[in-house]
Amino acid sequence: MARMIPGRPRRAALPKTLLAIVLAALAAGALTAAGPAWAEDVDCETEPGSGQLDKTVVLFDVDSTKIKPEDVERLKRLADWARFKTKICVVGQADKQGSEDYNKKLALRRAQAVSKVLVANGVKAKTIHNSSRGEAFGDSFLESLRPAGWDRRVEVLVPQK
Repeated sequence: MARMIPGRPRRAALPKTLLAIVLAALAAGALTAAGPAWAEDVDCETEPGSGQLDKTVVLFDVDSTKIKPEDVERLKRLADWARFKTKICVVGQADKQGSEDYNKKLALRRAQAVSKVLVANGVKAKTIHNSSRGEAFGDSFLESLRPAGWDRRVEVLVPQK
């Protein structure tokens, strides 16, 4: 029991359970401490580097939407903290084999496959924005320095704040 100091009014303490409820609501995104407007403005095509986004890359085999077991584990770990975000961009990409239309659809299916893993591990589906870049960008020298299959990928972009 708190000791009373003569001449000083008793101060009401915030119950610990109420504090725990408020903190849990903040973490779950039900309440916001400083308006999340920046998160709504996140551009799914923005590259990390500005301090705005973290990027996780998942690589795929040719003409496949199957996620490798090691990538499933990485996505589960990502979901542990990404579940509290207000917007997550999942951007699929394909290599240049096949038609442009087919590759755009394949890239979107890859993004959807990654999103399913995130949702299965606690990320709210309404926070995920799937998109497709279709075929990989140009045949530049720098692209040739990337690991094999780099153009067959999904990028998961998550705001840091």
